[in-house]
Amino acid sequence: MKQPLLFINVTRQCNINCPRCYLTIEQRTRKECIPFEYIDKALSDPFFLGDDIEPIIAWEGGELTLVGQHVLRDYMQRVRDKFPKVRQTMVTNAYNTPNWLIDLCREYMDNHFEVTYSMGHKFTLDGSSEKYQERFLRSIQKARKAGMSVTVNVELNKETFEAGAGALVEIMRKSDAKIWEFDASVQFDKFLESPLYNHMMYPVLPLSINYDQFSSYLIELVDKYGHELQEMGIQSSILWHSQTQAKSQFFNVKNSDMMFTLNPDGTVVTDVLWCDMGAMILGNIKDQKISDFMDHPIRRKHSRWENKLRCKSCVNCEYYHSCQGGPSHVPVYDGVTNECAGAKKLYQFMEKYKGPYDSENQMFDPVK
Repeated sequence: MKQPLLFINVTRQCNINCPRCYLTIEQRTRKECIPFEYIDKALSDPFFLGDDIEPIIAWEGGELTLVGQHVLRDYMQRVRDKFPKVRQTMVTNAYNTPNWLIDLCREYMDNHFEVTYSMGHKFTLDGSSEKYQERFLRSIQKARKAGMSVTVNVELNKETFEAGAGALVEIMRKSDAKIWEFDASVQFDKFLESPLYNHMMYPVLPLSINYDQFSSYLIELVDKYGHELQEMGIQSSILWHSQTQAKSQFFNVKNSDMMFTLNPDGTVVTDVLWCDMGAMILGNIKDQKISDFMDHPIRRKHSRWENKLRCKSCVNCEYYHSCQGGPSHVPVYDGVTNECAGAKKLYQFMEKYKGPYDSENQMFDPVK
């Protein structure tokens, strides 16, 4: 069953300041809201229709809560009414989790939503990192007490790495969230200041930490805090797939063929991370259809890069059948260490690991 993914930037306006964000500060301060007709037109395209297709949409921003309860409820209900096969998901920064947002998750998203998080370099609009951390924790606690399942996507940036794995374990304990995912941190601000693309027009993204630091952090998390992780019921797909060597669950592994992103102004890109990169725009849904973008040169080149060229050096690795080269949007190697985007060092550790932590039941969140 195919599961094409449509990211919907309901707005690009945001209520916090993340300097490394893939959206420019100009976009994050612009008040806007995507018209529903753009969403309707996209989901009505044959790309998202068919007996063998189960589409997924991800409502996000910016910060989607800024458009308000009535807009979101109206959009979600209209999608449900017209496209009943579509599975609706949501990503928020959890700076504010009003009761109505929890109600929407209960009604349209099976009591589940995703949040983004890091232990540093995220600020309130008045510049406070401490207030952001307090508000985030309070929001997750509130959602958990309301019976929500929450996936926390950790941007493993320089500040999170330097705080150490133990500091994150304390956040895990206090928040009561059970599902924790980890993404390589990219300095999008540096890229947007001076964009660099390879010969296949694929963005060459600078990292916040190197891959050896990324893998070492996760190894420390399991090696030092395995008892705590097991006790708290913490699950993580990266720990699961490196432990079981099942197919990796990294974000965007050779997946550009299966995703599109809608911006509020109608512009369309594939990967949501490209949505503020002018060179990545495929066209505009106002006067084009999703099918019009299928043979766009950018999309074809990116598909070839992800599926044929990027991982040439990986195919003989004993873990390639699982990791598939790691997230496609970042380089295979960081140019500094011998570690790779697929986290080979973590695989090697988990293959020999005999401690208490067992992530076999990944993505199962027993709501209390």
